[in-house]
Amino acid sequence: MARIFISYSRADRQFIDGLVPLLRRVYGPDSVWFDDDIHGGVDWWQTILAQVADCELFVYLISNESLASPYCQSEYREALRLHKQVLPVIVRPKTNYPGPVPPDLAALLRRTHYVDMSRGVRDTGAITRLYASAHRLLDEVPPKPPPPQSPQPISRPPVPDKPPERSARGLWVAGAVIALLALAAIVIALSGVLGDGDGEDTTPEQTKAVAAAGTEEAAEIPLPTETPTLTETATATATDTPTETLTPSDTPPPTSTPTPTLPLETQVWMDVTASKVAADQDASATAALWTYTPSYTPTATDTPLPTPNLTLTYDAAMAVVFQTLTATMWTFTPTPSDTPSATPTPTATATPSDTPTFTPTVTPTPTSTPTNTSSATPTLTATATPSSTPTFTHTPTSTATATATSTYTSTPTSTPTTTPDPRQAALDRARTFEGGNDDWEPVVQTFDGVEMVLVPAGCFEMGEDVEDNEQCFEEPFWISRYEVTNAQYAAFLNAQGNQSEGGTTWLEADSDYVRIHQQGGTWAADAGYEDHPVVEVSWYGARAYSEWVGGRLPTEAEWEYAARGPDGWLYPWGNEAPTCEQANTSGCEGGTAPVGPEQRTGGASWVGALDMSGNVWEWTSTLYQAYPYRADDGREDGDSDASRVVRGGAWFFNRDFARCVSRDLYHPASRNDHFGFRLVRPPSL
Repeated sequence: MARIFISYSRADRQFIDGLVPLLRRVYGPDSVWFDDDIHGGVDWWQTILAQVADCELFVYLISNESLASPYCQSEYREALRLHKQVLPVIVRPKTNYPGPVPPDLAALLRRTHYVDMSRGVRDTGAITRLYASAHRLLDEVPPKPPPPQSPQPISRPPVPDKPPERSARGLWVAGAVIALLALAAIVIALSGVLGDGDGEDTTPEQTKAVAAAGTEEAAEIPLPTETPTLTETATATATDTPTETLTPSDTPPPTSTPTPTLPLETQVWMDVTASKVAADQDASATAALWTYTPSYTPTATDTPLPTPNLTLTYDAAMAVVFQTLTATMWTFTPTPSDTPSATPTPTATATPSDTPTFTPTVTPTPTSTPTNTSSATPTLTATATPSSTPTFTHTPTSTATATATSTYTSTPTSTPTTTPDPRQAALDRARTFEGGNDDWEPVVQTFDGVEMVLVPAGCFEMGEDVEDNEQCFEEPFWISRYEVTNAQYAAFLNAQGNQSEGGTTWLEADSDYVRIHQQGGTWAADAGYEDHPVVEVSWYGARAYSEWVGGRLPTEAEWEYAARGPDGWLYPWGNEAPTCEQANTSGCEGGTAPVGPEQRTGGASWVGALDMSGNVWEWTSTLYQAYPYRADDGREDGDSDASRVVRGGAWFFNRDFARCVSRDLYHPASRNDHFGFRLVRPPSL
């Protein structure tokens, strides 16, 4: 079912071609509908009625043409009949809002606030407001819609959608100008024929080349001393007030093939997928304008203005040195020995030991002579015989005294001294933590090349002004200190490949904004972007990487708790608005910024996580649903293909989205130049 229905005029087709890809990236390829999807052979009006009935949000693209269009008016009336959420979006400058609509519709539009996108889809502030408004309206869709205002749907419009008046006028003017130019050329030619034949009144300066019809004869036509003024008229006669003055030009007509003419003052909107890198340029660069320039020729031509340079230069990436805190652990493991000593000990020594020591008393029997008569190799027999009185036989190798006592003593077990495990000590402290943000000392640990910080157990109020939304964590957990980088994700692709999931690949490798490329079968981060956060990654691709390194994506509640803490700060660092030294947001860097222990340290959260505001939106595991948050209500369903929550804002979004409480939603197959992620691990790892 289409979530969003777009009503528009044909005059705004170029705008909708830029807007729809943006919306489909957010809400999914099948969740945004407009009549371009109508196939041949179907009843088009019944198809439109069915799509309006199925939609959850009706977006009315407002221009003077769409306001006057009977089709758009009928679609709007049908949306009102079905109590649909309506979002007006102004898409053209100088729109007369609510404009030329019937009085009843005008009254409704006056009460409905609009989103102004008249500067185009590359206006980042406007597109942000559009997303926020759409999300809010979709959240307010009732589970069970009320009955229609009337039982019958709106009937088919009686007249077709007319082309824009300005476009028709522009074509008529072009034809009129051509006719006038041709007429002027004839008058000038006749003037030359009827004048004095000796040519005494004609000077070399009066003879100019006229670019009319491109013939040699036309080039020799002398011009009169006073330059004639040609005027654009509304009728075949030149009786109206002139509206445009044309002056002959010495410039010869262009030799290249003329570009097809466009209506006067119509904006040509650039392809949205090539727009992000110029998000902060002046509004004049948001579209290439083609201006109709009449030429002193019978053929009207258009001269396009130079295409603005949309290349944004990024600063060279800074070298980042990762600090790794590695717990040094050692354990002395003694090796007990029960082998008796071959040398008898004349004096028995009692050695206290935790292990019972069995000490038999041995009485050797000497021979009549003190000379050892045994074999050259001494024989030591220490066989344990299950007997109440064990016998130990020993033949001494030296002169024996009259009585010798040999003691059988096992080697004592030493007690090693172990070094406490710092990770375990930190976990013990995290499990019993009861304090505020400033009471926690950050703990950093590296797991499989991913630097992580420890988030202690505790509670906090999730969201902003939301009742009954306290979240508690009985166990601590680890969360990434930084967003996952291009270098880290490239290593994952080399191990797993760029697989397809959810109808799309994990990484959009063909994007102009991705900074990981494959060369010779090996994936590698682009030079200078190794430590930038990976972008153009789908939710499926983020989940796959997290599982590959032994973690998972954070829930929405885990992410917010790690960002704002039990004190409920508005931003990770406190309640003060962000600066560019704290967060890469509102175009501070013009793109993603490198991550690391020396980057934007003033923006670290209470647990030591960096860039939880700005840089890139971060995927979470959570389905987008209304508050209060309940982990067991189905929103943590990993198999659903519904929209997932992203957190933290991004480099070109405004500062409102950098707040810890801000949330947005995107289809899990979406990939964009401002999507990234971090991961979490349970405390046992």
